Amino acid sequence: MKKPFYLLLIFVCCCFGHRAAAQPTLKIDSLKKVLATETVDAATLKKYLVLAVSKLQTNNTTARLTILDWLIDVCKGKKPFEQMEANAYFWKGTVYEANGNNDKAIDWYLKSLEFSKSIGYAYIENNANIGLGNFYSYNKQYDKSLLYYNNVVEVSKKNNFPAALASAYLNIANVISSKEDLKAKPDYTEIVRYMKLAAEVATPRNDTAILVKAFIGLGAQYNLLKDYAQAEAYMKKAEPFIALPLWEHLGANFYGNLGEIYRVQKKYQPAIDASLKALEIIKKYPDPNFQHEIYGSLSASYQALADYENAYKWQMQYARLKDSLEDKENFATMAELENKYQQAVKDKEIARLQTEQQLKQLELEKQTAIIAGNTLLAKQKEDEIKLLSQKKVLQDLELQQQNQLLAKNKLQAKADSQALQLSKNEAILKGDQIAAQNRTRNFLIGGIALLALLTFFLYRYYVAKKRAYVQLQAKSQQIREQALQLSKQAKQIAQFQSQMNPHFVYNALHNIQGLVLNDEKQKANKQIQSLAQLMRKTFANAEKDDIPVEEEITYLHKYIEFEKAAIDSSLHFEVAVSKDAEGALIPPMMIQPFIENAIKHAELKTVANPYIKVLIETENNLLAINVKDNGSGIKKDISAPEKLSHSMSVIKSRLDLIFNGKADVNSQPIFSIKTVPELAEGTSIKFYLPLNFSY
Repeated sequence: MKKPFYLLLIFVCCCFGHRAAAQPTLKIDSLKKVLATETVDAATLKKYLVLAVSKLQTNNTTARLTILDWLIDVCKGKKPFEQMEANAYFWKGTVYEANGNNDKAIDWYLKSLEFSKSIGYAYIENNANIGLGNFYSYNKQYDKSLLYYNNVVEVSKKNNFPAALASAYLNIANVISSKEDLKAKPDYTEIVRYMKLAAEVATPRNDTAILVKAFIGLGAQYNLLKDYAQAEAYMKKAEPFIALPLWEHLGANFYGNLGEIYRVQKKYQPAIDASLKALEIIKKYPDPNFQHEIYGSLSASYQALADYENAYKWQMQYARLKDSLEDKENFATMAELENKYQQAVKDKEIARLQTEQQLKQLELEKQTAIIAGNTLLAKQKEDEIKLLSQKKVLQDLELQQQNQLLAKNKLQAKADSQALQLSKNEAILKGDQIAAQNRTRNFLIGGIALLALLTFFLYRYYVAKKRAYVQLQAKSQQIREQALQLSKQAKQIAQFQSQMNPHFVYNALHNIQGLVLNDEKQKANKQIQSLAQLMRKTFANAEKDDIPVEEEITYLHKYIEFEKAAIDSSLHFEVAVSKDAEGALIPPMMIQPFIENAIKHAELKTVANPYIKVLIETENNLLAINVKDNGSGIKKDISAPEKLSHSMSVIKSRLDLIFNGKADVNSQPIFSIKTVPELAEGTSIKFYLPLNFSY
């Protein structure tokens, strides 16, 4: 009676879970009994094939092989099930390869290939060729790998398998490129030809899996051919794919190759940027072999830029990872060897357990025959028991020999590892000895050359010293003259600054006088207090060359409050400082005169919503200050400071001293005024100061 497939799936998964190792014979026997009751039809066979290749847990190798063997047995000699039989052959090869049993993997791949060819089943014929090509490529048997990949090309062309054809072309290109591992220089033009064929087949189908790899590969190969324009062109074709999440994992390969393309063209900074991007992606998708190549490329780029600190840093990373990879490769070789022997031991252990099970079964059958009085059958069972017992003794001996061989190979592998390490140490020691010899020779040559050069340089030194003395005298005179000029400028700046303070105080007292005359005593008293605070701050700042821009802004707000109280104005005052100008230093009392000028002369009372706005920002490594109002405008003549207000004239003179009389800096006027009719309303004053910070 046919059982529901989902119940069977649950049964098999339970039978071959983590307890399978404890009772392998019992569970496999149970599976065989289930399989023996199954009806053989196409649907059932397909379900079991799916179960064997994808549904079972990865550690259920024995269960997979049991199902595949059953499929082969029930399909053999039955024409309707020939394709299923070919599938089973192929997947047995895949299971054995996944478990490191290479000999059996090759046997079953070849059986699959021969059988599928004999029945004209091109799909599995292609898969078998691909499996064999991949196997030999992984094991660095490149000539055999190329043979089977070329078979894939022929079968794919004949049967119109474009996906397999494009993949085969790409695999052939990679195998030819990999021959470099065997110290044989690959034919780069041949690699390019196959990669272009892969891209040509993949383009109509928009097979991005092939296209992105082909474009990156072509970029790398054209770089080796020194055709850098083509190399960069193909990398640009690959770049849109790398931006997609689906191909993000190829980003390290893309940016690593792009960095190398830039590096060989001596575009060192773009090379470094690309390599660092590759390392960022490697953090997410680790690839130690490629990572160690990028370290080497970074070291070379930094060295070319004379950045020896970073060059040394990446070279050390390169050396450490290289040693680690060599150790890892040695460990992997030992582990692979141990896995092979462990598998052999496991196979023999299973055979021994099966023999024990058969002995128990024969003993049971013998006892049954004795009870039934069938002495002939009992004697037959006794003979079978003796034969099986002898077989078990042989199996025990083989198992013991296998364990001894495993132990021996472990010791040999350890000895080989120690010998390799000793060889590395000897190479390092020899390198140090050679380096020491080279240093001694170089010191001798250098000493002789140094003595020869010393006389020459002593003479040159005498001549240069005499010339330098004359130049020093001239320079000293120039410094004295500059110091005198700077002292004169400092006195002038101090004089201008001292002119500002009385002028400001005079205007303030004049305003308070007006309040007193108008009998506004309370308001006048408040203004006197505000004036006292302003004067205290003004006199304190007068002794300073520079103050932080934030301190100047605080002072301006206090000044505006003082003026607004005097004129009863709804004046809006606003100061904006860009982030990069925060903390800048400016001379004190550089902005206040322009605000005072706007209040006194711009007739702000006559406009609705009057405002004064101050913008402080950086431009071309200078501090730019813009004071703007929406009044009626003022008369201006920059070329004649005496026609400006007194305070603005003083500021203009201070700027002349700061910039040594220059009218322009960076093609911009140091001081400029725009007003009506140049502007629709108000006045805009802009001036520049050197950009300095306190830190």
